[in-house]
Amino acid sequence: MTAAKRTAKELEDLQQELPPYLRDLTYNPTNVLEWHMLLLPERSPYNLKAFKLCITFPRAYPLMPPSVAFTTPIYHPSVDDSGQVCLAITSDENWNLHKKAYQVLDAVNTLVNHPESGEPLQLALAEELEKDPELFNRHAEEHTLENGVERPS
Repeated sequence: MTAAKRTAKELEDLQQELPPYLRDLTYNPTNVLEWHMLLLPERSPYNLKAFKLCITFPRAYPLMPPSVAFTTPIYHPSVDDSGQVCLAITSDENWNLHKKAYQVLDAVNTLVNHPESGEPLQLALAEELEKDPELFNRHAEEHTLENGVERPS
């Protein structure tokens, strides 16, 4: 099965039973290997707004993992300035061809709702989270309110 066929099938399955933390799951009309969606975090401080995400599948999918990027800025130690996300599930050690996109999206949702300082992409944010969680949450809330997308009702 080609990457395009597999992602089209996974997209169809996911759209039929969209998790409550996702909305507006679409794909690039010229490329089914690029999906766009709105993430609705459940926990503070990120639950004040929503965040646009893009998941991109390589042509070798499912042999190689997809990559996930926020297109809405987010104040998070595991997301770099360009929006790229560091996920354990998509690492070379953890990825296998039996994993699916919905598992990657579940991992993104968990990561956002439970920020951790281990294996950060932004060291300063990880240090802030570890040393002063209240300050981190205040900065994350301000950033979310300023940059986040309005949540659909």
